Amino acid sequence: MPAATSPDSPDLLPGYWVDEATGAWLTIPWPGDPALPWNSEERLALLPPTLGPQVIAWAQDYLVHPITGEPWAFTVGQKRFLYLWYAVDPATGRMVYRSAVKRGAKGTGKDPLAAALAWIEACGPVQLDGLDSSGQPVGVERGRSKVQIAANSLTQAGEVLQVANDMVSDALAEDYALDPGLTRTVTATGRIELLTASERTMEGAPATAVILNESHHMTEASGGHRVAAVARRNVAKSPGYVYARVVELTNAHQPGQDSVAEQSFLAWQAQQRPGAPRRDILYDSIEAPPDTDLYDEGSRTAGLAAAYGDAPWADLGRLGDEVLDTRTSVADTMRFYLNVLAAAEDAWVDPARFDALSSPGSWGRRTGSRCSWTARSRRTRLGWSGAACLTATCSPWGCGSGLTATVAGVVGAPG
Repeated sequence: MPAATSPDSPDLLPGYWVDEATGAWLTIPWPGDPALPWNSEERLALLPPTLGPQVIAWAQDYLVHPITGEPWAFTVGQKRFLYLWYAVDPATGRMVYRSAVKRGAKGTGKDPLAAALAWIEACGPVQLDGLDSSGQPVGVERGRSKVQIAANSLTQAGEVLQVANDMVSDALAEDYALDPGLTRTVTATGRIELLTASERTMEGAPATAVILNESHHMTEASGGHRVAAVARRNVAKSPGYVYARVVELTNAHQPGQDSVAEQSFLAWQAQQRPGAPRRDILYDSIEAPPDTDLYDEGSRTAGLAAAYGDAPWADLGRLGDEVLDTRTSVADTMRFYLNVLAAAEDAWVDPARFDALSSPGSWGRRTGSRCSWTARSRRTRLGWSGAACLTATCSPWGCGSGLTATVAGVVGAPG
């Protein structure tokens, strides 16, 4: 895993590394020296064999931009994700990663990427068909495909399917005999469909791929846990030669809600500990530097530029205006615009800090030593009026907000 900053640094969470150019915190395990271009021969040589170049070429040949209608082109970050998502273990002939999470700020292109993934899985060369003379895997179209899209509601899932239908080129429609619809799109050899909220109707023939969109909204109360559990069962029962998988696309989750996105983050963090028996969750997040000052124009702009570094279309000036809007809470700014984990501002206790106190030897330890986000709050909180200091502290268990007057967010709150 790349490490522009030492992985032993107390400022880095497990699995994270720092982009030397932007200061962004990254999690994608791209190999080699971060000072070299991502696609330098030296770094590419360190990658496992992958279907990535083949699926990228297929998608860019067949898909169009859902708004402009121009030929589709992946961003650099999306290409890196696809290279690793379709990596193959040469020893076993299986995909390296069993599940994946692509986390990003609002407006970084998660829906179009989800739609592109749906088409790649439905019609693209994702079925392993051996190796070529150079040892690289060769992919072919699946004989039958069943791609399912799920979200917190059918409406949310349907929006991804609509984007997918908007990305269809004339060549794709003709070559694969497409029949698009609002709840399913049929191809010559399979279908893309919405995963319903009814557990009885969800269970059925094995899926070849499942896409969970906006998994930070998927909680037990909303029925999201049930949808995600059935999705994982649907791919787990697929034949071994299919190796069906689940991929999530999400904004930063709110710690303590126990959303599907939070569960996946914690599962990935558990795999980053030394001696973990497996590392088969691909987690890809681009986050603003932890020293970003929201009320300093230069620092704020640099933080937004880091979080949106893979979205060249982003209007940083407009995003900065949204950050400074008094109707935008600090927690929402952190989660949705900086892609940083933050507890709700009205939470009495930061879940991450509370959990940290339950670990042996935690008393007297600086549980918030990882990093500190600071912003002035003009709201009245917990009986305090006037200007209060709101901080959010990252730890191996996540990041969250709490008044600095508290001790680890649990005791000493002003009355």
